[in-house]
Parts: sequence; C-alpha cells; structure tokens
Amino acid sequence: MLGFIVGTACLIGLIRTLRHGRCGHGGYGCGGGRCGSGRCGGGRCGGGRCGAHEQGGGGRWDDGSALRFMLRPLFERLVTTPGQERVILEAAEALRARAAATKDALRATAGDAAKAFRGERFDEGVMGESFAKQDAALEATQKAVFEALQKVHDALDERQRRDFADYIERFTGAAGRWGQGPYRA
Repeated sequence: MLGFIVGTACLIGLIRTLRHGRCGHGGYGCGGGRCGSGRCGGGRCGGGRCGAHEQGGGGRWDDGSALRFMLRPLFERLVTTPGQERVILEAAEALRARAAATKDALRATAGDAAKAFRGERFDEGVMGESFAKQDAALEATQKAVFEALQKVHDALDERQRRDFADYIERFTGAAGRWGQGPYRA
C-alpha cells in the first residue's frame, strides 16, 4: 500500500510538472532564459507571445503543447507516427486529469483531520469518510493508469513496446538502477 502511495505521489509530481511548465523563466519553451522582448523564441509556446508575459508570470500551456514537448524524447526514441503520438497524448492527458482529481481528494484529508479534531472527542467517522474518499480516488487512478497503458500498448508495434518497456525500466529504476533517469544507460 505504501508503494502505491509513493507511486501515486510520483505520478502527481510528474503530472504537475507537465501541467505547470514555465515558459521563458528557466523553463521549456523559450531557450531557458527570459524572452527579453516578450516574444517566444522559435514559437514553441504555441506561437505568439509567451504565456509568462501575458499572464503575469504563469506561463502555462493549456493547449497540450507542454505535454507534447515533454514527451518528444519518447516519441523520437520510439519513432512514433502522428497517430501513435495522438493516442499517447490522449492517454497522458487522461492520466493528468485523473491525477489532479486524486490530488484534490488527498489534500482534503488535512481539512477532514482538522474537522475531526475540533470536537470534544476525536470524530472517527469524519476520518473514515475521508479515507474512503481517498481509497475511491486511488482506485480510480489505478484504473486510469491501467487504461492508459493498455491504449499505449495497443497503439505501439512490437519493437516500440520493447523500447517503451526499456524506457520505463530506466525511468523508474525497475532494472535495479533506481533514480538514474530516462537518459542514462
């Protein structure tokens, strides 16, 4: 159970990183520095002006370009077709949305714990309901991960599946090299 919680936390962290890519402030789209004039270098932020300048520093890419940018090394490694990329992006977006909902359920536990402490006696019912919500959210996340991996598996050919499995092992450290990341052999 603890391993699943840690895995879910890592998934949430990955999704958060994908959702909150910074454009032009040491981030993903504008060459790693400030845009200077406020224009994105290379138009990688969806063209036009940098979101960090338009939104007062937020720099979010809501059109999926951040997710595509983050997955680009995987697409290049697997030599994917545009159709395969679409399937992978849709699966990743579904996971991102599910992880956001799970994160909200996990955060609600703190408020429920405070509510349980406020009374003269500790309210076990409130905590029981909170943990039931967590369990349901984690179960939904497990189902979303299963469905996303199934869709990606079905979209890839045999060589790509093998390469993707190797990528997962290296990225997660499942091959005994924990924490070495996806770009180290």
